[in-house]
Amino acid sequence: MTRIFAVLATLTACALLVAFGLGMTQLVEPIPQRQAWRSFSLPVSWHIVAALVASVLVLLVHCLVFTYLLGTGRWVKEVSQAYGVPQEEGIAASRQLKRQAYPSAMLAMLVVIFTAGSGAAIHTDPDSWIGLTHPVLSVLTLLANGWAFVREYQVIRANQGVLDRIMNFVQSRQAMASGQPA
Repeated sequence: MTRIFAVLATLTACALLVAFGLGMTQLVEPIPQRQAWRSFSLPVSWHIVAALVASVLVLLVHCLVFTYLLGTGRWVKEVSQAYGVPQEEGIAASRQLKRQAYPSAMLAMLVVIFTAGSGAAIHTDPDSWIGLTHPVLSVLTLLANGWAFVREYQVIRANQGVLDRIMNFVQSRQAMASGQPA
């Protein structure tokens, strides 16, 4: 899962940077041209599409991590109960890892949702004060997702260690039961 996550997180980070870069091009244009979004000028529509793609990717990647941790946590619980794996090596370790990953991922998803909402608001009323929040939220989106990706990668690696330890415990237990040396 670490390789898959690394690829997806890198792809998502690139998509976020592309959307951010296209959005920044809108800030440097003169005001009359910036309001040309009504005619669907290419740079603005490119920014909108890139931002939507990036937003969906962010939600997909973080939900994938949630699902992975939920699934492996369930597996750890069932195997720990079936083979008598010590609590601190199995269920407790898995729960602790989930608790480490969820807050950063949830924050990153919420910031992306708020950023997309403020982006939609700026296009419905370009002269509104909300136009000031969109660039700030977009920077927060980059920071929150960067932090969440690093945190999730660390948790996924640690989770793989927990899974490996449990598999080693189960294999040694099965070897003892069958009378083979461990």
